[in-house]
Amino acid sequence: MNAVLRSGYGASLNGAMQDRASVAIVLLAAGEASRFGSAKQIASIGERAMVRHCAINALGTRAPVFVVTGAHRNAVVTVLGGLHVALVHNPEWSAGMGSSIARGVRAARERGATLSGVLIALADQPSISTQDLDTLLREHAAVPESVVASRLGTRVGPPCVFPASCFDDLENMNGPSGAYAVIERHADALRAIDMPGAALDIDTREDYRRFVEQSGLPQS
Repeated sequence: MNAVLRSGYGASLNGAMQDRASVAIVLLAAGEASRFGSAKQIASIGERAMVRHCAINALGTRAPVFVVTGAHRNAVVTVLGGLHVALVHNPEWSAGMGSSIARGVRAARERGATLSGVLIALADQPSISTQDLDTLLREHAAVPESVVASRLGTRVGPPCVFPASCFDDLENMNGPSGAYAVIERHADALRAIDMPGAALDIDTREDYRRFVEQSGLPQS
């Protein structure tokens, strides 16, 4: 069983799940960030660490949020202090994003037996707003059996909502490929939503520098 820690996480879970038709958000923050050179999850986005910024945006949807930690567990847990999120540690983070998705989905299912879907989001996509996530969740409510993914030009990717029919596939994931294989497997039931903010994920210091300059924010 997953060890699910809490960061100010309590009675709000049940109410949030009812408000959002039992969709959980799994926010992935487990990576080593080797290309960035340090824990990018705690790089500053204004006055907040990036993972806290993304978690607050996710919480704004009123869905329950599960944050998967890994390589920089202690640093990530520290900057999330006081937020109503569940913390799920993936000790096998080095196996790749797939293992973190599996851990997060498994934890969400254990906490919410009637989940209709999970929204997979990344902690290095600071341009994704609460409104963007709400758009994906509304589409899921309209077509609950479809995969709802963000469209980036000719590509699709995270953040994306997977229906309950995909849960077993997600829980069996491993390796570095993320959820793209599951999206492809269910391509006949795919809904793609234009999501300009998803075009940016911060992998390198240059990505981060460009983002803060365009946003007019100070660098950490």
